[in-house]
Amino acid sequence: SLPNDDHCCRTRLVALENTNAERGGAILDADYTDSIAKLCRQRNIFLHIDGARFLNAAAALAVPGDSIKASARRLSAGADTVSLCLSKGLGCPGGAVIVGSSETVAECRRLRKLVGGSTRQA
Repeated sequence: SLPNDDHCCRTRLVALENTNAERGGAILDADYTDSIAKLCRQRNIFLHIDGARFLNAAAALAVPGDSIKASARRLSAGADTVSLCLSKGLGCPGGAVIVGSSETVAECRRLRKLVGGSTRQA
């Protein structure tokens, strides 16, 4: 535990990136993600999974006979939010989504608008 010192930051968020890219991407398996989620819960810290290629990682880790949807659900089980970039992982022209509770998504939408988030990806 950190001392009550104005010079010490208070961690409120852990962000993991789960990717499967041809050049250097590392897949974080469900056990690892679960262990980080447990640590976050113990310390009241928000967990976000940033997944530009999250669905690629889910496909790579899918158990034979299991769906990518089931694998994605397992990989994100402990997260408060998950973001997906539609252009990187799925080849769409642009766009991204964030998944979480309705309250959290509403707050994310509000914050996005505050920083000019309605501009299009170039």
